[in-house]
Amino acid sequence: RVGSNEFVVSALTVVPVEDALPAIGGALTFEIPRIDDLPGVVDAALGREAGSLEVGRLGWFGSARGSVTLEPFPGRIATGTIDLSGEDIALAGVRIGSVQSTLVADDDRIVVRELRANDPGRAFIDAVGTYELDSATLSGVSASIQLADPDVYAEELSFLHDLDARVSLEGPLSEPTGTVNLRASRLEIGERAIGRVETDATLEDWTLDVTRLVAATDDEALEAFQLCTQME
Repeated sequence: RVGSNEFVVSALTVVPVEDALPAIGGALTFEIPRIDDLPGVVDAALGREAGSLEVGRLGWFGSARGSVTLEPFPGRIATGTIDLSGEDIALAGVRIGSVQSTLVADDDRIVVRELRANDPGRAFIDAVGTYELDSATLSGVSASIQLADPDVYAEELSFLHDLDARVSLEGPLSEPTGTVNLRASRLEIGERAIGRVETDATLEDWTLDVTRLVAATDDEALEAFQLCTQME
């Protein structure tokens, strides 16, 4: 226990590896009531000067709990499961609410079985996918993102309102392919407002090819057209 933060190691295995770092596995559960207090507590426990890492100033807040169960495999990543949940989470000053995630490491790949963040009325994120370490390849990656006010998370998106995005990716991390679908209830460009916008696009060679764009003005006059324009 470190302050009000609890860490329980129920098993630990270290396998020496010649000319390399040892393979480490084991079982760990943890509970962190206040993420922003953790660095200061750790500094005090280790006798270091306070403030070596001020998470609060970086805008990291909330509580977290979880478990890690890993089996060591020399020369490969450890195999096992990581479960993590959190409440009232804020990262870099941006509130994302409650978080639930499950990651599985197996045969040199990392599988995200669940990654969900929910801040009711403001944001919802749901993602899954697999990353192959040897080939640096993505497979089955999909994400659903809903943001009531996107500019809270990125000022560049201030012209959008009620954003609903769906993204899917496959292939090498250096050149993934996939699809992007965007919906927004309102788009503002200068003084002109467009009531609803829907966009479909494909991604290949880091080029976004917009294949469909539908826009409705405030008076509900629908404008729809197809695009084959590539945007780098």
